[in-house]
This record gives sequence, structure tokens and C-alpha cells, in this order.
Amino acid sequence: MNDTHGHLVGSRLLAEVGYLIKAQLRLIDFAFRYGGDEFVVLLPQTSKDQAVVVASRLRDSLRNGAFCSEMGLKLTLRASMGLATFPNDAQTPQEIIRQADEMMYMVKNSTRDNIGVASRGLMEP
Repeated sequence: MNDTHGHLVGSRLLAEVGYLIKAQLRLIDFAFRYGGDEFVVLLPQTSKDQAVVVASRLRDSLRNGAFCSEMGLKLTLRASMGLATFPNDAQTPQEIIRQADEMMYMVKNSTRDNIGVASRGLMEP
């Protein structure tokens, strides 16, 4: 993105993605940028099935969004997501991140624009 449209557009795009994520969450949930173009969403008091619903909703919102329109662009996005839960998939914060990261890379290296769920694999597109 930065190579094509410049760093200002890239920064604006990340901000818009952050706002979109936050708008989809409850007050008890947390979302933050983890690095580069990666975001982490924490969903307390949420089952794995409920988390899959949230991830699917986020994926669909990203798919259907047109970003940076105020800058004269209509950028479209696709997301590779990884999902892991406590305590079923991992016992520590580091292990949860590692599991979710593994699932995200499974998606990136196969279908892209999908959700990988720890102990379940890839979701149906």
C-alpha cells in the first residue's frame, strides 16, 4: 500500500481499519494494532463459536468497505485472520498469540481472505 499510494494513505488506511474494528466490538472488548498491518482483538467472556461470528462479521465489513474515500480513493481490503481461545487452545497470553499467529499464516499461505481457527483449521470461505 505504501509503495503504491504513499505513507499518508497507508497511515490513514490503518486508522480507518482500526475505527471499523472498534465499531464492531462491545465495550468489554479490546482491539489494538500489534505491528505493521496486524491487529489483535480480545473478546473476554466469549466462546470460540461466538468469536468466529465476530471474526466473520469483521471480515465481511472489511470486504465490503471502501477505504480512504476522503482522499479520493476507494480502496478494498481482504484479511487473513487467526483465532485462538483461552483456555481451550492456550494457557498464556504468549501462547494464545502464537496459536492465532499460526492460524493467520495458514490462511495467508493458502486461501487468504479467510479465518483460521485453532484446533479447527480454515473456515469455509
